Amino acid sequence: MAVSIASYSELMDWVKKGRIVDAQEKVIELRASWLSLQEENFTLQEQNLALQKKISKLEQTLLATQDTKEQTSSHSLDSLKPFGEMKNAFEKTYLISILTACEGNVTHAARLAGKHRADLYDLLRKHQLNASDFKKARGGFLITSERHC
Repeated sequence: MAVSIASYSELMDWVKKGRIVDAQEKVIELRASWLSLQEENFTLQEQNLALQKKISKLEQTLLATQDTKEQTSSHSLDSLKPFGEMKNAFEKTYLISILTACEGNVTHAARLAGKHRADLYDLLRKHQLNASDFKKARGGFLITSERHC
């Protein structure tokens, strides 16, 4: 509530006419209105600040999300290969790991992999791997690792 010129003029008239009590009451009323406006203004400023912080966080999140999507899409597209190629690479890496861990023992490797020995041999042929390359040699290991089977 803003103090109008009419209110100020009215106050001055009351003072001139000796209506001091009326003028004092009006001043108290105007001060209360002013304090109320100040509180509302402070609350609005707090709300504005809180909204600005939320907007800033949302903008940062949006920018980070866009950057991540751009990086992921460009990175993913560059590194993606056909499914069959990726599957073959995984199979070969897995076979090497499991045969190393089992020191070339196909029976143990098949058990660990949850496959039949025949299926494991088929995969070894497919990837041109030889189980004997992973077996213990007389002087040590051809491929060294701890046995886990």
